[in-house]
Amino acid sequence: MPTLKYYVAERENPVTRSKIFFAQKVTYSNIGEREVVDYAVQNSNIERSVLEQVMIGLEEAVNNFLLNGHNLQLWPLGSFFTTISSRSAESAEAFLPSNIKGVNIRFVPSPMLRAAWMYWRVPFSASAASSDDVNLREQRERILH
Repeated sequence: MPTLKYYVAERENPVTRSKIFFAQKVTYSNIGEREVVDYAVQNSNIERSVLEQVMIGLEEAVNNFLLNGHNLQLWPLGSFFTTISSRSAESAEAFLPSNIKGVNIRFVPSPMLRAAWMYWRVPFSASAASSDDVNLREQRERILH
């Protein structure tokens, strides 16, 4: 059964300047395409070379469609789409391309994936992070925020 580990992180409330605490997920590792392919090959009858080519083609297709303004529904994973963040302008005529701050890629899990997460009722455990690990993470959080 899967278990999500977390630690309690401290931040400063930007309004009241008081300390607040929240759960921060412990990341075990970053899984790359090689590990995903290895797992899929071991759990299916698909040959590695075929799966690697499918992954390359899928990446190219996702990039192409998202960069051209399309929303993607990739069953059974979910939907990918882009949003734009920008600074406001006084009027439509005053809005310039320089008002655009960036483009974000968003993901919404499919109903099947969401249902699987609800069914699993993933237990939580606070025992995974060592104090050194937490201190490093807290320092990184302070730098990023």
